[in-house]
Amino acid sequence: MKEFCVRGHTLAETRKTYPSGFTVCYKCQSIRHYEWVQRHRDRVRAYQRYFYSPKQQRAYRLKVKYGLTAQNYDALLESQEGRCAICGTKDFSRSGVNTHAYVDHDHETGEVRGLLCFACNTGLGAFSDSPEIMLEAIAYLGQAERH
Repeated sequence: MKEFCVRGHTLAETRKTYPSGFTVCYKCQSIRHYEWVQRHRDRVRAYQRYFYSPKQQRAYRLKVKYGLTAQNYDALLESQEGRCAICGTKDFSRSGVNTHAYVDHDHETGEVRGLLCFACNTGLGAFSDSPEIMLEAIAYLGQAERH
C-alpha cells in the first residue's frame, strides 16, 4: 500500500477509506475543493444567494422546526384573520423586535397551536405553557386589584 498521496502527504495521517475501498487524502480533498470553488465562483455565489436568502431561510426554519411550509404558515395566518391568536392584535411587533407572527407549538408533541405576537409568545414561555401557573397569575392580579 502507498505511504504518500500524489501530492506527497503522509497517508497514515491523512487517509480516509470508504466502505467501497476508495481511499482519500483529507488534505488533497480540501485542496481540490478550494480549487473547485475558485474556478466556479459564479455558481457558488448563485447557490449561496438562493439558499441563504431570507425567504429560503424562513421556509427552511418553518419546515425543520415546526413541519410547516410557507403556504401552511400563510394559511394559518389567514385563518386567524392576520391577528394574534391570544390578544387579537394585528401588530405582531408590539415590543418592536420583529414584524412577523411567531409560531406557537406544544413543546412535548410539537403540534402547532397558532400564531402569536411577540408579547404573547414570550408571555406563554415565561409561564412555561402551564395553565395552572397562568391561573395562579390571574388570581394574583385579582388580589392585587382588591387591595
